[in-house]
Amino acid sequence: MNQSDSERIVGYLEKHKYAMANSVEKADFVIINTCGVRQSAENRAYGLVDRIKKQNPKTKIILTGCLSQRKDVIKKLKDKVDVWLKITELPKLNLKLKNLFAQTKTPVNTEVFIRSYSAWNLAHHPVINNISCIKNLSNKNQNNVEVGGIEPPEPWVISRAPHLVTPTSDSLCHAPENYLNIKPKYQSKFSAFVPIGNGCNNFCSYCVVPYARGREAYRSVKDILKEVEELVKNNYKEIILIAQNVNSYKSRIINGYKIDFADLLKLINNIPGNFWIRFLTSHPKDMSDELIQTIAECEKVCEHIHLPAQSGDNEILKAMNRNYTVEHYKKLINKICKAINSTKTKTPANAEDFVYSNLMRKVDCQPIISNIAYIKKLSSKNQKDVEVGGIEPPEHWLAIQRPHQVTPTSNELYHKNLNTRNLWNLPASITTDVIVGFPGETKKQFNNTVKLFKEVKFDMAYISQYSLRPGAAAEKLKDNVTKQEKKRREQELTKILRKTALENNKKYLGQVVDVLVDDKNKREEWHGKTKTGKQLSIVNDQLSIKNLAGKFVKVKIIDVKDFGLKGKISL
Repeated sequence: MNQSDSERIVGYLEKHKYAMANSVEKADFVIINTCGVRQSAENRAYGLVDRIKKQNPKTKIILTGCLSQRKDVIKKLKDKVDVWLKITELPKLNLKLKNLFAQTKTPVNTEVFIRSYSAWNLAHHPVINNISCIKNLSNKNQNNVEVGGIEPPEPWVISRAPHLVTPTSDSLCHAPENYLNIKPKYQSKFSAFVPIGNGCNNFCSYCVVPYARGREAYRSVKDILKEVEELVKNNYKEIILIAQNVNSYKSRIINGYKIDFADLLKLINNIPGNFWIRFLTSHPKDMSDELIQTIAECEKVCEHIHLPAQSGDNEILKAMNRNYTVEHYKKLINKICKAINSTKTKTPANAEDFVYSNLMRKVDCQPIISNIAYIKKLSSKNQKDVEVGGIEPPEHWLAIQRPHQVTPTSNELYHKNLNTRNLWNLPASITTDVIVGFPGETKKQFNNTVKLFKEVKFDMAYISQYSLRPGAAAEKLKDNVTKQEKKRREQELTKILRKTALENNKKYLGQVVDVLVDDKNKREEWHGKTKTGKQLSIVNDQLSIKNLAGKFVKVKIIDVKDFGLKGKISL
């Protein structure tokens, strides 16, 4: 979510004719997009502010993200930060900048130059020449990125978990200016994050997101489909739907009728084009059977489910306020694996079988024109058109007697192409988040998490040592697990993870899989990922001169490691 918000900040600045600077020394102002999910990320934000001020005391600093509304942070940085920006107030940024520079009588340059930034490294935009420097601070290790002549502090990271500021409980669909509808400056030319909403209602005891971002608020299905369609038209190959809890998605259509997340996946799956659909993050308590079945049946939805467990002990889960049990979590994993692994051939979303689960009535959904779906609710008393995609349905269009006038969609063509390739049926890939050393976690309780890791056999896990967060409910609990013990527990889980990940990856040996190529690695090999989220490097020497970035290729797996695959282009 941090990266997606940074893309929207850059898009907004570009629209208002601001220009990127090549270094902080030349910058009139710097925007720092922060994450406060871990203390280490918070400390890096403090260090970055100090560093910028030392390099250029005249540079103005705008701070946004999780830390921008924390009273203790504001008190600590009050003499160094010039503007505290709620991310939801992004549409007002230009006015804030004008007021800021009017006070200092600094002229604002309108030259447009936006510097691109790397997809999975920090979204850092040195802006200026009167523009902004955008940096995402978080807690997952990634490669260092030099931006504007500044070498980022070790370790440099970006967050999988979305934690940004949206301190409002009002629905985004009804906000006068919804910052999520600002056109972003996408980092990648073929993979895009598409936020479907933000905020959280869950109030996990270790987390500050509901206080920083506010309650859940979701974009309308119309706005989401519009953004996805535009991306697909521009040849994007990977659409990543993001929110704090995608499973809770609801979009009001008319008279209270709603589309849920399973419905949204079906609508996006119906958009013509050869692309993948990913999503994160999901909450186990909201993972419905209908959603699981939708994931298994829609051919564009990736066979990769990120489902945070956080702990393998019921008492700790209760203390975390997670509202599910270990038994429930394991049942979900079994359902997901059974649904995906038993679906030998995914089929394109069938418009005639599209069902509103929350209404328990059949609706007709037909991809027409630019693949916007028209939805008509069926009732014996009243038939009324419902607009979804912003295009008025044809006059006298009747869902019940709809003639099949649409030529085969690219969904069908893509499906047919997959069949002719006779690709291997991908197994479900399950990844998770886990916290070790939560206050009061005993060795016995930790061993239950060890047991969960051994039973589920995760493909990947993001293991975090508990970090006290000001304002979270768990702040009142005694952090009584030592740092050394937290590190030991993290290492023990990592050892199990490496073993199970390797076991899972061995299933890929000799198989041919679709790969979305990203870029070249340090060894000048093309690398990318499978539909199941497995990182993969391509070792064909004869392909070194070809530009494969952003393309789908068939790759035969010839070697596997715990967290990666190797393969050759299958000609």
